Amino acid sequence: LVLLTAEFCHLAYFFYQLRRDGCELVICSCELSLVSASDPETYRRCASCCESLTASSAPLPVMAAPPEVDPVLLSEIVYYGREKLYHHIQQLVLEAKRKKGATPVLAFWNAFSMMMEGSVADAIREFQRTQHRDVVLCTTLALIHAHKLSPTGDKEAVQKLDAKMREERKTCGEVGWYHASMFLWMIGRHDKAREYVGRILKTSPSNPDACTLYGWIDLTCGRDSLIKKSVEYFDKALDNRDTVAVPPDCYLGKARLFEMRKKLSGALDLINLAVVDYQNYLPALIEKCRLQLALNNWEQCYDTTQRILSKSPSCIAARQYQVLWTQCKEGKIQETAEQIGELIELVDRHEPRNHRLYCDLSRLFSRVSGGNQHILQQTNTLLDRARSIAPNLSDYVTEAGNQVMMRPKGSPTREAVRLYREAMKLDETSVSALTGIIWCQILDGELEDAAQQLDFLTELQASIGQSSELCYLRALLAEREGQPAEQVVEKLRETEKFHTDNAAKLQFGFDYFVKISPELTLRLVKFLMNYASEEGSATVRVLHSCEQLLAELSGKAPGLIEALFLTAKLWVLKGDASRAQQALAECVKLDTTYSPALLLTAELALKKGDVAQCKQHLEVALSYNFEVREKPYYHLLMARACVREENMRGAEEALITALSLPGVRKAGANAVPLSERAAVFLELSSLYKQSGRHTDAMKIVTEATSLFQGTSEEIRIKVSHADLMAATDVDGALALLRAVKAGDAYYINSREKMAEILMKQRRDHRMYIKCFQELTETLGTAHTFDLLGDAYITIKDPTSAIDCYQTALKKDPHNGRLASKVGKAMVRTHNFSRATAYYETALKLGKQTELRYDLAELHFKLRQYDKVQRVITAGLEEENGDDLQSLEQRVKYHLMMASVAEKDGVQPALDWLDRAKDEQAKLLRVLQKATDTQFDAQKQRQIAADICCRSAGLFTERQDNEAAVRAYQEALLFLENYEKALVSLAQLYLNVDNLEACQQHCVTLLRYFTTHEGAAMMMGEVQFRKLQYDAATFHFEQLLEQSPANFNALARLIDLMRRVGKLNDCKPYMDAAEKQHSVTVPAGFHICKGLFYRHSSNASEALKCFNLARRDKVWGERAIFEMIDICLFPDGETVAGGVLTSVESGERMDSDVMALRTAEKLLNEWQPTTAEQQVRRSVLRGQLKVKSKAKGLLDEAIEIFHDTMQPTGPHKQVVDYVPAIVGLIIAYMVLKQGPRARTQIKRISRRAWNFREAEDLERAWLLAVDSFIESNRFDEAAKMLSRIIQYNQSCSKAWEYRGFLNEKTNNFVDAAMNYENAWRFSNKSNPVIGYKLGFNYLKAQRYVDAVEVCNKVLETHPTYPRIRKDILEKARASIRC
Repeated sequence: LVLLTAEFCHLAYFFYQLRRDGCELVICSCELSLVSASDPETYRRCASCCESLTASSAPLPVMAAPPEVDPVLLSEIVYYGREKLYHHIQQLVLEAKRKKGATPVLAFWNAFSMMMEGSVADAIREFQRTQHRDVVLCTTLALIHAHKLSPTGDKEAVQKLDAKMREERKTCGEVGWYHASMFLWMIGRHDKAREYVGRILKTSPSNPDACTLYGWIDLTCGRDSLIKKSVEYFDKALDNRDTVAVPPDCYLGKARLFEMRKKLSGALDLINLAVVDYQNYLPALIEKCRLQLALNNWEQCYDTTQRILSKSPSCIAARQYQVLWTQCKEGKIQETAEQIGELIELVDRHEPRNHRLYCDLSRLFSRVSGGNQHILQQTNTLLDRARSIAPNLSDYVTEAGNQVMMRPKGSPTREAVRLYREAMKLDETSVSALTGIIWCQILDGELEDAAQQLDFLTELQASIGQSSELCYLRALLAEREGQPAEQVVEKLRETEKFHTDNAAKLQFGFDYFVKISPELTLRLVKFLMNYASEEGSATVRVLHSCEQLLAELSGKAPGLIEALFLTAKLWVLKGDASRAQQALAECVKLDTTYSPALLLTAELALKKGDVAQCKQHLEVALSYNFEVREKPYYHLLMARACVREENMRGAEEALITALSLPGVRKAGANAVPLSERAAVFLELSSLYKQSGRHTDAMKIVTEATSLFQGTSEEIRIKVSHADLMAATDVDGALALLRAVKAGDAYYINSREKMAEILMKQRRDHRMYIKCFQELTETLGTAHTFDLLGDAYITIKDPTSAIDCYQTALKKDPHNGRLASKVGKAMVRTHNFSRATAYYETALKLGKQTELRYDLAELHFKLRQYDKVQRVITAGLEEENGDDLQSLEQRVKYHLMMASVAEKDGVQPALDWLDRAKDEQAKLLRVLQKATDTQFDAQKQRQIAADICCRSAGLFTERQDNEAAVRAYQEALLFLENYEKALVSLAQLYLNVDNLEACQQHCVTLLRYFTTHEGAAMMMGEVQFRKLQYDAATFHFEQLLEQSPANFNALARLIDLMRRVGKLNDCKPYMDAAEKQHSVTVPAGFHICKGLFYRHSSNASEALKCFNLARRDKVWGERAIFEMIDICLFPDGETVAGGVLTSVESGERMDSDVMALRTAEKLLNEWQPTTAEQQVRRSVLRGQLKVKSKAKGLLDEAIEIFHDTMQPTGPHKQVVDYVPAIVGLIIAYMVLKQGPRARTQIKRISRRAWNFREAEDLERAWLLAVDSFIESNRFDEAAKMLSRIIQYNQSCSKAWEYRGFLNEKTNNFVDAAMNYENAWRFSNKSNPVIGYKLGFNYLKAQRYVDAVEVCNKVLETHPTYPRIRKDILEKARASIRC
C-alpha cells in the first residue's frame, strides 16, 4: 500500500497486483483501469491516464472507510447518467479523485459509466474490486446486470451473485439502499428502485436525498398517477431547505414536473433557485438554457451558454445551443458549419464512444441545415462516427439515407435507396427505412410499388400511429399519379393539420426540431405553393396553410433563411409586394449571396416594370452562384425581361434553355415546382404567338397539355391553348373553355378568357356579359360581381355596372375600392348630380370617408373649384390625426388644392405643394418607426419625390431654373435613384447649356439604369455639342447592340449619323432590327426606315414608310407629323428662301398644291393628346396657310404664330417657340416685309442648338443665311453656314449656299467642292444641285466629272432644261480639244 502523501493532494502513482484464479491483474495508479499483466495485447497502456504499466507483487490492500461523497458531485453524476453522457461521469470521478482521493461510491459510478459505454468486461472487473459495505449491494446488482449484458455471460456467476444480493439486502444500510435504488432507476427498473428507496423513507421519512430520488423515480416511470404524486416528495425535500442541505437534483426534478405541466415560468424560477444555491452546479445552468429556449427566449439562452462556457469551456450542451443560435437565430450558415466542426472535436475528446450523442447531434443539425452542403458535410461526419461505433443499428443507416435525400442537387435517390435497404436488412421491421424507400420510389416514378408499400404502412397505422411523413407521401403519390388537384390539396392540408397539431404538443427545444423537422415543413410548404400560384389555382385555404406553417417555423427559428424566403414568396402569391420586400430584405441581411432571394427580388422589379433593375438582380445572383443557370426560374425571368425590352430572340433562347434543363419536361428527384414548369411552356408559346409563329406555339402548348394532364396546371394550359386556337378556330377555343367546370382550378380565368374571345373575335356583347353572369350565378362572390361590373363598363353600360358594384359592395361593405367604383360608374353615366349625391350621402352617413377625395376630383373635372375647396377643407378638418392613413389623405388633399390653385398662378400652387411635401415628410418619419404596416416605404418616398418634381416643373415654367434645380435635388434626397428626377434634372442642365452637370447626372442615371434610353440619348447630345462625334454615337450603338429592336435609340442614331455625315453606317443596325421581326414588321421600324429615306432625300419612299405606321397607337402621331413636315418642306426647302429658288421657280406648282391638300388632311386626322402637341398642331396649321402664299391666309398665320408665343395667349407656358418663329420669318419673307423678318432672324440666331429643336433651328438659320446673302452680308452668311454644318454635316442646302457664295467670288474650285457635298448628301437626286455642280466642274476645267454629273441628272430627269446644251456638250467639246 502506498499511502497518500498529503491531504487533498493528487494521488501518488501506485500499483496493485492481485493473483486470482491464476490471472495476474494490475490496477493502474489512476484506479480507473484494471488490465491483465499476463496478456501482452492488453498489458500496455492505461486508456484513462495513458501511463505505462508495470507489474507489482504488492498484496491487494483492504480499503479503509472513505469520506462521504460531495452531494453536488453526486447530483452531477446522476444528471449525466440521466442524459446518457457516461464519459462525463468518468471525467468527474477522475477529477474528484485527483482533488480528494478515491471513494468506493466514485469507483462504483465510474464502473457503471464504463458498463453503459459498452466496456462490460472492464466494468465487471471494476465492480469486483469495489466491495465496500456502502456499495456492495449496488455493486452486486451491477455485476448481475453486466453479466446479462455480456455476450459471454456467466450463468453460474449470476446465480452466486443473486444469492449474495439476497444476503446483502438483509444487512444493507441506508447508503447502500440509496445507491442500489439509484442504480436500478438508471437502468430503467423503476418499480424495484421505488421499493429500495422506500425502505429508507420508512425509517427516515424526511431524508432529502431519498425524497428527491423517489420523486425522480415516479416522475420518469411513465405512469400519470405516480407522476402527479412525485411533487409530494420534491416538496418534502424542499420543506427543510433552510436547515438541511437539499440535493440540487431536487430543484431540477420539481422543475421538470412543472415543465411537464406546461408551467415553464415556474420551472425556470426553480432552476434559478438552484443556480443561486449551487453556483458551481453546471447542470442547473444547462437546464436553464433548455427552459429559456422552450420559452423561445433566444437571447437569454445565448447569454446563459456564455456563462456556462466561462465556467466550463468544454461543455457540449452549451456548444450545442450556440450552434442552434448561430443557425436558427442569426442565420450564419458558414459560421454554423465551423462551430459544428469544433463541436465534433469536443465530442471526440469528451464522449468518444457515445454513438447516441453523435447521431442525435447529426439528426438535429441536419434538420435545420436548409440543405446547405457545408452543414450536411459536418452532420455526415457525426453520423459516420456513430455508425463506426455501432455499425449494426438500423436507425443510424436510415438517418444516413435521410441526409442523402436532403442534398440540394444531384439525383440522391439511388444512394438513399441503397442505405434504406441496408437498414431494412439490419431491422426488417424498420418503418422509417420503409418510408424512405417509398419516398425514393415515388420520386423515381415507381408509382405502383410505392402505392403497394404505402397501403401496407397505412394498414399498420392503427398499431404504429400516423406520421406527417406518411401523410406527405400520400399527397406526393397522388400528385405523381395525376389525381385531381382538389384531392392532392386535401391530402396536403391533412398533412399540414397533422403536422401543426404535433408541433403544438411539443415543447420547443432539440426534440422539437428533430420531430417536427423544419426540413419537412419547408418541403410541405413548397409542395403547397405549387397549388397556390398567382393566377388563381390556389384557394385561400391553401395560402392560409402555408402561412400557418411558416409562421410557426419562423417564430421558433427566425434565422432560417429558406423559411424567410418562402415567407416572401407567400406574400408575393397573396399580392402584398411590400411585405414580400421586407422578407427579402431580411434574407439578404442574413446572406447577401442567397440567390433565390435575389431571383425573387428580380421578379418583383419586373412586375413593377423596372427591367433594368430586374436584370441587375439576375446578374448579381449569377455572379454569386453560377448554379442559378441550372434553375428554370432564372431563365424564365430573363425571358420575361427580354420580352419587355422587345428582345424576342433573347427571350426565346432563355426559354429554350429552361426547357432543356432537368426536371422541366419530366419531374425528377429534385423536382422543379409544377407552376414553374408550366410557366416555361406558357411563356414560350406566348412568345411564339407574339412573333407570329402560330405553328410553333401550338406545338409547345400541345406538348404541355400531355405533360400536365391531370395536374393542377392542366386548366391553365387549356386556357392558353384556347387563346391560341381563337385565332383560327373560335368555336374550338370556346368549347375547350366551356369544358372547365365550376370548382375547377382557373375556373374564373377560363370564363374571363372566354369573354375576351367573344368580345375580340365576334364582338358579341350579349355572350360577353353572359360569361360574367355565369360567374356571379355560380360563385356569387363580391369579386365576381366586381368583374361583371367591369364588363358592363367595357361595353359602355355604366348603369348596369352600378347595380353590380353595389351588389358587390353589399357583400364586402368595407371595400373602399368598390365604393369608389360605384361613384366613378355614376360619373360615366354623365349623371353628375346623382354621382355627387351618392358621394355626399355616403359621407354624411360616415361610411367610406375615402370617397371624399373622389367627390373633390369630380368637382375638379366639372371645374367647380369653389366646391373642391369646400370639400377638401372639410376633409382636412376631419383628417387631423398623425396616423399614417390621415397623413396620406392630407397629402392627397394638398395636391388636389395645388391643382386648383394652379389656375390662379404658379406661386399659390407652389405654396400648396410645399404643404403637401411637409406632410409627406412627416408621413415618412412616422412610417420609419412603424412596424407591421401595409404602407410601402419605397412608394411613399416616390410620392415625396414626385411632389418635388412637380414643384420643379412650376419653377421651370416661370423660368426660375435655380429653384427648379434645388427642387429636383430635394427629390433625389427622398429617392436617390428616382428616374424622373434624374432625367428632368439632366434635361434642365442640357437646356441651360450646362453640359458638364448634364453629363454627370446622365452617368448617375446609367449607373442605376444601365440601359436607360433617355440618359444615353442625352449623353449623345452632350458629346455632340462638344463636337465629340464618335463618343456621341457610341451610346446609341451600345443600346442597339443590347436590344436591336429599340426603335427609339435607332431613330436617334439615324439622326445623329446623319448629322455627322455617316448616314449609311446605320444600315447594319436597321438590318439587325428587321431580322428581329421577320414576320410582322412593327411600326417603330417603319418610322426608322422613313427617317432614313427622308434624310437620304427620298421623300416618296419616306412617305410610304410613315404611312404604314400612321395608324399605330405608339408611333402614329410621329408618323403623321413627319408626313406633314415632308409636305410642308420637301427636300429641305424653306418656302420663302429666294436666293436658290430662281432656277426651279414654277416647276413644282402642281406638287405643292397636292402636298398642301395631303398636309391639311393629315392635320385634321391628327388628334393631339398633350398641350405641347396642341401648340405644335396650331403652328403647323399656320405654316399650311403660309405655304399657300395667299395674302389673307398669311395674315391669319401671323396671328396664330404671335398667339403661340405670347405669355398671355392660350398657350402661355410656351415662349420663344422656335417653330412659330420659323413660321413668322417665312410669312414676312413671303410678304416682302424684310425688316420684320430680320427682327425674328436676329431673335433666333442667338438661340443655343439642342436636339429637340434641331430641325426648326436649322430651317431658321438657313432663312437667316438667305437674308444675309440678299443683304450682301456674305461674312455673316458664311459664319451661319459653318454653324449649321457643325451640327448637321449632311445638310445639302447649307453646302449649296456655300457653293453659291463661292460662285459669287468666282472661286469655282471651292464652289465645285461644296456643290459636290450638296449633291452627295441629297442622294444625287436633286437636278438643280446637279446642274450647279456640273457648271462649276466645267468652270474648274474638270470636264470628265462634269460629263458624269450631267449624265446622272439626265438619267433621272431626261427633260431637264439647258443642262445638255449649257454643260454636257461644252464639256465633251473641251475633252475632245
